[in-house]
Amino acid sequence: MDKNIFSAVKAADRAYLERAISSREAVPDQRDQNGNTLMHIAVELKRNELAILELLISNGWDVNSQNNLGATPLHYVALRKDSGRPVALLLLKNLANTQISTNLGHTPLHLACERYKLELVQVLLEHKAIPGSMDRNNNTPLHVLLLSQGRDTVAREIVEVLIKGGARLDTKNCEGNDSLLLASSRGFTRVCQLLLQNGSNPRITNDFGNTVVHLSSAAGHSELVEMLLELEMPYINVTNADGDTPLHLAVKNNHAEVAAVLIKKGSSIATKNAAGKSPLDLVSQDEKSIFAVKHPELIKLISSRKPKSKVPEEEDIGCLIF
Repeated sequence: MDKNIFSAVKAADRAYLERAISSREAVPDQRDQNGNTLMHIAVELKRNELAILELLISNGWDVNSQNNLGATPLHYVALRKDSGRPVALLLLKNLANTQISTNLGHTPLHLACERYKLELVQVLLEHKAIPGSMDRNNNTPLHVLLLSQGRDTVAREIVEVLIKGGARLDTKNCEGNDSLLLASSRGFTRVCQLLLQNGSNPRITNDFGNTVVHLSSAAGHSELVEMLLELEMPYINVTNADGDTPLHLAVKNNHAEVAAVLIKKGSSIATKNAAGKSPLDLVSQDEKSIFAVKHPELIKLISSRKPKSKVPEEEDIGCLIF
């Protein structure tokens, strides 16, 4: 009978569910193989979800019940295709807890940020969600947002809401990345501008010694690299833990446009990394490399910046003969 009850909820069959509740064939402690209650299932319905949720709540179903993953129905609101706002408001009206974490340490706010659900983020923050809560990798909801797939414009709106909600911008995750470092790796120019306006440190480095220019260069975000270099921070030739400058990373990752920006802004083509390679070495070590073939204009630019060899003065030549 349990299987039929769960199927009835998935089919949004309110009449069947009412009969099952009346006959005690459907009870609050019933769970499927994943530990989901009927509440977890109802949250994701595409129709009649509010009516079915109200029916379950009025008959004793727990809005804060956790499944095998540690997720509550409120966590699953973020999985909906729509904003999830009406469903979230119904659960919150009935005392859903915004601070419960899954087994991986994710709160509903983490998941709302992961899915770029702006309205849901706003609702959760209005109901005591904690923007500084960390998952098992020390990622806050802000970190999760910037680690997930989405657009710069939407991300900026959500970041602004999180900042107003009290999110700290300098918190680092398990790899030492704060929000500015993550935003730079994604090429989110608008988000980076907002973070800098709100006090983010442009000189910040992660556990691997990478600056915002390292990360944006490695990912090929030329527009952001130009914007960051306009701050006139002295980090265009800063090296990371591997001895790489931003130019090393741009060349290694075949980002010719970024490399050109860095060189024009004064990046050194002679600085050697821990492997003893300069950006010039990485390009010129194989004249038949894909990089050289695809980007002859960059090779020309680099060649024009090659350090000139010192020619011994005439009085020194005699000494060199011996």
